[in-house]
Formats: sequence, structure tokens, C-alpha cells
Amino acid sequence: MFKNIDQKKAIKTARRTVKLINTIENDLRELPDEEFKVRTENLRTALRRGTSREKLLPDAYALCREAAGRVLGMRHFDVQLIGGIVLNNGDIAEMATGEGKTLVATAAAYLNALDGKGVHVVTVNDYLAERDAGLMAPLYSFLGLTTGCITNGMSPEERRAAYNADITYGTSNEFGFDYLRDNMAIRAEQKVQRGLHYAIIDEVDSILIDEARTPLIISGSDPSYDQNDYIYADVFVKSLSKKDYEIDEKEKQIGLLESGIEKAEKFYEIENLSDPDNAETYHFIIEALKANYLMDKNIDYIISDGEVKIVDEFTGRVMEGRRFSEGLHQAIEAKEEVQINPESRTFANITLQNYFRMYDKISGMTGTAGSEAEEFREIYNMNVVKIPTNKPVQRTDYDDEIYISQKAKWNAVVEEIAKVNDTGRPILVGTSSVENSELLSGMLKKRGIRHTVLNAKKHKEEAEIIAQAGRYGAVTVATNMAGRGTDILLGGNPDRIIAKIEQKRAVTLSEKTHIREYCAHQKQKIKSLGGLYVIGTERHSSSRVDNQLRGRSGRQSDPGSSRFFVSVTDELIMRYSHDEAMKAVKKYGEDLTSPVHSKFLERLIDRTQKKVEANNFAIRKSVLKYDDVLSAQRKVIYDQRDRILSDDNINSIIENMIRTVTESITGEITGTSRFPEEWDLGKLAKNIEDEFKGIKVIQRENTNLNEQEITGDYVSSSLSNMLIKKHRNRRDRGSEIFSSAERAILLNTLDRLWADHLENMDEMRKGIGLMSLGQKDPAVEYARNGREMFDELTKAINYETVKYCFRIDTELVDSET
Repeated sequence: MFKNIDQKKAIKTARRTVKLINTIENDLRELPDEEFKVRTENLRTALRRGTSREKLLPDAYALCREAAGRVLGMRHFDVQLIGGIVLNNGDIAEMATGEGKTLVATAAAYLNALDGKGVHVVTVNDYLAERDAGLMAPLYSFLGLTTGCITNGMSPEERRAAYNADITYGTSNEFGFDYLRDNMAIRAEQKVQRGLHYAIIDEVDSILIDEARTPLIISGSDPSYDQNDYIYADVFVKSLSKKDYEIDEKEKQIGLLESGIEKAEKFYEIENLSDPDNAETYHFIIEALKANYLMDKNIDYIISDGEVKIVDEFTGRVMEGRRFSEGLHQAIEAKEEVQINPESRTFANITLQNYFRMYDKISGMTGTAGSEAEEFREIYNMNVVKIPTNKPVQRTDYDDEIYISQKAKWNAVVEEIAKVNDTGRPILVGTSSVENSELLSGMLKKRGIRHTVLNAKKHKEEAEIIAQAGRYGAVTVATNMAGRGTDILLGGNPDRIIAKIEQKRAVTLSEKTHIREYCAHQKQKIKSLGGLYVIGTERHSSSRVDNQLRGRSGRQSDPGSSRFFVSVTDELIMRYSHDEAMKAVKKYGEDLTSPVHSKFLERLIDRTQKKVEANNFAIRKSVLKYDDVLSAQRKVIYDQRDRILSDDNINSIIENMIRTVTESITGEITGTSRFPEEWDLGKLAKNIEDEFKGIKVIQRENTNLNEQEITGDYVSSSLSNMLIKKHRNRRDRGSEIFSSAERAILLNTLDRLWADHLENMDEMRKGIGLMSLGQKDPAVEYARNGREMFDELTKAINYETVKYCFRIDTELVDSET
């Protein structure tokens, strides 16, 4: 059942709670420091005894706020406490840039960590995880709680220690991959996580919306394909002309036309490309076509250190460790003539949507969630609550400047930058890709305008560049990665300047004072100029990303302004509203250099963006619908793995499998007729003897029963009892080692067949869309077929486990014992 709330009522209720917190806080002013940990233990005791978390909230939040003031010199504003209340409710606090979301999370994290199950605070990158954990650890320690941080490259021991902390910071990828790795562990002590209790997700729209379509995948090399297959396909597709293939720009799909098929058959010396025997060849060709004609360097990926690295279209950041699937990454490597790494086979996967839905409770913070409120409510059962700002927003958002051609737009952007830069006012320019950031950088260099570029190629310097983007005269050209994470302080960030100097030498107290005073003076100067000026160079496929860029300006009542420069021939408009865009080009002429003031074009741009947002939402819902099928199956498999790992004695698991397998084998014989005399028990005996190492089967002539009394259940039960007895006798000869061997067989069989199942489900999903041609719902058919395939998987796991357990070499067991 979806929860829904009234925004005004929610804020009004929260304000009443804040008044109570303020009253309690007054009584804490004289509380000795050492008493804070005692108060924390008192709250924990109350929680264990059944007091609800909501009743403890005012005391906990007042304690956390007073502690923050003492330890950090940062006292929560009332609106920050409101945000914390929303987080505890399992909802999303929509807060403007600069409102202190890092501090907002502490109260909710503290309250929800009291029961000792662990709280995960999720950030968008390792830098922010380390920064926030380091900043807030003294606060939590003062209150008697421990803090951990998960980052890339940590050992399992370090991860386990971090997860055992009361509050753990990390990225969504690290949390998700640790979950998958835990469910591939072969011993219980190898697991690092201790459950999914409560998560606070910073930039929640980025993680649960933008990244929702990209699953986390753990894979291993599958050397079944020769790298020359990719090279050969790359050579072929580069020989084609545009008349040989067809591109669907909207869906980003590509395929060969008739002339292309003929050329392929000639190139590969085959008669019929559509023949099933040539399916692999066709696969390589399609991936090579995508790599060459759909995937763009410095937009979809970059080349760094001789490797192809994916660029996140929403953040502009490099997605470290991620690879395109289905051979596309190898095809791009062939295209770019870099080392081709073997294709991978999936061993475990999960979408972030389904990972976070496994938590007992999740909540989130962001500056831009309102436009996706319906999606958050429908998929995650979270409401978006807009939190009032501590001070009024002073930013001015100007109407878009609309141009016909991209050339005119870029020239106008450069002129605007030059004009504003002459005043010394800092400028942040947002671009949609690495390619465009470098295009603009080249134009600025020609004009002699000093600037800094921030894109996926310079992601390591992101925090440093953004921290100083508010200095007098600064011009920063950045991809979407500049939209989140680090505040841009007018006049520059003095702490960053001091830290940079300290890397080379010690900084005196007077020098630090001078730097802070200088930055403060510069801030006042820049405020008088109008604050940070944000320029967007095109609309993004999501208005949230545009709003994130705007939100870099005007933090904490600072002045600021933003303006977007848009062309009707920008990629977004051309892909989704091509015909209307071309009418505008024809009407005004592509040589027009001045901006066009047209309500029609304004509506066209807004309508196109909304169309894309709706389309992307539909895709995410579709992905989730399919993944929900796999998610239910994943839970069954992982629960079974947990039982295998946690149970010291897995005898009951194996014996249940023996019964299930015996029933199945017996049913194949006894199910052929309702008359026992027609059952081929000789065949049944042979099947058992072949599979289970010569075990002799009870025959009818060995019993005193009449034929009328022999039933399928009797035969099955007799066989089960015999096999279990035989199994127990074998196990008793070396129980500890035998049990260890059984556990290894069970895990190996389960993991191997689960990987096969993932592959089969993926293959089915790729072709399930054809069901719509037969007036069938692909999602329904996927679910139905998936259930049948999972039933087969379960049977195969049982059968192979039992078979191999009966083939354990008992002589080896005897020698070991």
C-alpha cells in the first residue's frame, strides 16, 4: 500500500516536533560531555524495552544537535531538523544546495543506529564518503557510536570492520557489490555485511533514478570467443556505407539493410547470414555496428591509460570497474585499437532499485526530486517533502536563449563568458559531454580566456576544481559531474587553499588568518557583482540535471543567476522532436546568428524534455518489472546459500534433496500407468544404480505385499529410505570431511547452475519483445517462462548435488580420517 502525505501538513507536524526538540535542547546545555554516551545507552535500553523510535526522536535529535554544536561547531538549523525528521519517516528530503545535507543526515543516522543493526549512509563517490565519514566520526564518537567507511580497494577484513560500525559511509556501488560478493562466499566468515537495516541515500535521485537502468554485475572471463572475431567484425563494418545500415536514433538501435546483409555474406563467405549457424557472426557484426555508429568517444566513453572507460551520461563521471555487456565493450576496444579483454560471464547481478528495496527502511536527500515524486512513491514507497530553506533563495533563473544552429549557440556562449568574465564575476559552464567541454575549452583558448576544465578525464581533481570555482575571475567549464557533491563557495574555499599549501610546507596561524580574511573579502566583492553565474549549454534529458546545475549558484542566500543557451539542433531536440526542429530551421534559416524569441520553440524544448523523461521512466519501470522476476528467484537462491553456510550440519538439506530427486525419478516410471504391474521397475532400478553407484533397488518380488498394495508413494519412500540409509553409512565413515565435501559440492553446483540460469534468463529477455507480435504481454510471458526455468533450475540443483554427493570417494574419506 502506497503512503501519501500532504506537504503542508508534514512540514507543520515536523515544526511542532522541532519545538519540542528545542525545549529539550535547553536542558542539555549544562550536561557534562561524558554524560552524552550515558544518554545514548539510556536511549538504546528504552528502544530494546519497546519504546518506539518516534517517541525517542525528540530526545535523540536534541542530543545529536547539542553534541554537533560542541564537537563540530555546527548546530542544526530548525529546517535541518525537519529534514532529519523526514529521513526518519523513510521519505525524501528535497533540500536546496548549500543547506547542509551532510549534517541533516546525522540525526536520523544516530537515532536509527541505536538498535545496533547498522546504518548505511550512501554517497555518490568515494571522495564524499571519506570526507563525510571523517567529518562526522568525532560527533558519533562523542555520542558513543562508531563510524566506518567503505571505499574501493579495501580488503575484506577492512570492509568487515567498517560494516560492524554503527554508521557506515560508502557508495551505492560498494554496498551493492559487497552484497553480491557476500552471496558468492564459500564460507560464512568470508561475508562482510551484517544485514540491510536502514540506508540514507544522498543525491537519492541520481542513485535510484539515473543509475536504476544499469545493473551491478559480477562477472568473470569467458574465453569462448576469440578477440579476432571482434577485430574482423570491426574491419567489416568500417567498410560499409550509410546505405548499408539503419539507425533508430530514439531507441539507439542499429541493424543491417539488405545491401549490408549481402556484403556481410560476401565478406564472411557464407550463404545465409540469418541461418542459426551464423548467429554468432551476426552478434559480432551488430556489436561492431553499435560501437562504430552509436557509441561516441568522449561522450559515451573515454580512452584512459589505454583502456575504454564508460562515462555516466547523468553525472559525467567515469564509471570505474564497469564494462558494457554482451560484447559491446570488446567491440569498442577493437574500434579504438586498444587491448581487447575477454568477454565476461555473469555470476551475480542486481539493479540498484532492487538492492535498496531489500533494506528494512530507506530515505534520501537531494536538491531535485520533485519532478520524479510519482516514481519514488510508486517504486520505493517514499514521498518527496520539500524542506524550507534556512534563508531565502536569491538566485535569478533567466529564460533560455534559443538559437537555430549549434554554431550560433556556441559563439553566443563564448561572448557571454567573455562579457561577464571582464567584470571578474565567477562563471560555471555546464556541458553535456567530455566532447563539448573540450570544444568550448578550445574556443575560450582562442579568445584568450583563462579557464579550468572539469570532465571525466580529470575526475580526480573534481573536488579541488569545484571548491575554487567561486573565486574572483574564475571560469570553470564542466560536465554534469559539477552538479553534485561539493559546495562552490564565493571567494574560494580557504580550507582547501590552506590544505594545498600544507602539502608543501607548514602554514602559520597568521597565514591561515590572512587567507580566511582574503577569501571573506573576495566573497563580499563577488556578491556585489551578482554572485556565481551558471551557464547551461544545452538541456539535458532530465530537468533534474538542469536544476542541479542551476542549484550550484545561490547557496545560503548568496546572490546568483543562471541561464541556459539552447539550439533547436541540439542532440536531444533532434533525436526526439526532429520534424519540429527541422521546421524551425527551415523557417528561420540555419545561418541566423541572433537568438530567437518564440513561445513555440520554448514549448517545443520543454515538451521534448518531458517526453524524454516520460520515456525514461517507462524504461525504468520495464527494467524493474523484468528484474522483479529475477529478484524473487535471487532471494530463494541466496537464502538457500545462507542456510548452507550457516548450518554446521547440512545433512537435513542433502537428505531432503535425496527425497525430492527420488520422487522425481520414481514419478517418471510410476506416472506412466495407474497399474503397478505396468511399471518398468527394472528400468527404475537401473536408473538408480547408474546414477548412484550401483545401489540395489527394492523389487516387488522381495516384498510380501500384494500388487494392489504397491503404490508410487511406497516405491518412492522405499527408495528414499534406502538411499538416505546408504548416504548416512557413507557419511558416518568420515563425517567431518564428508560434510565439508558435500557443502563444497552443494555450493559449487548451486553457483554454477545459477550462473547458467542468469545467462538463460538474459537470452530470453532479449527475445521476449517478439511476444508482442503475437498479442502477448512480453513481461507476463517473461514471468511465466522465468518460473518454468526456475523450476528446472531447482530440479537440476537437487539432481546434480545428489548425484555428485553419491560419487564422493569414500576410500579417500577413510584415508583422511
